[in-house]
Amino acid sequence: MPGTCEILQSLYQDRFIFHSPEFLTEKTAAYDVAHPTRNIVGYPIDTPEYRARAQQVIDCLPDAPVNTICTSREAEFIKYGSNCFLYLKVVYANILYDLAQQSQSDWDIIKKGIGSDPRIGESHLDIIHSSGIQEHQGR
Repeated sequence: MPGTCEILQSLYQDRFIFHSPEFLTEKTAAYDVAHPTRNIVGYPIDTPEYRARAQQVIDCLPDAPVNTICTSREAEFIKYGSNCFLYLKVVYANILYDLAQQSQSDWDIIKKGIGSDPRIGESHLDIIHSSGIQEHQGR
């Protein structure tokens, strides 16, 4: 939750604590680590030393199109907001899938049509997979 890094920093004042959220998918985690879409490092205390050390962290990470140094609370909100958005996308896809099944519509066609919208994309619409809905289970 936003504010966690600040709490940890107050408990461990002899250390520099930062929040640098990861953005990995289970299926492509190794690739995602080597090719990040964004590097974010959040500092809990706004001082020149914390900012310089946050920059050192950014400098150690693989190149990314976006590199952001911000407060740890902002970094935590970025991670929290991203996770919540994708969670809602999964729930929504499951609802649409159930409706498609009830109306005897082909989910693959619907999924492709929705996912082809660049504002939405294909991620989290593939609900039938090894860790999700199993087609043979007949929800």
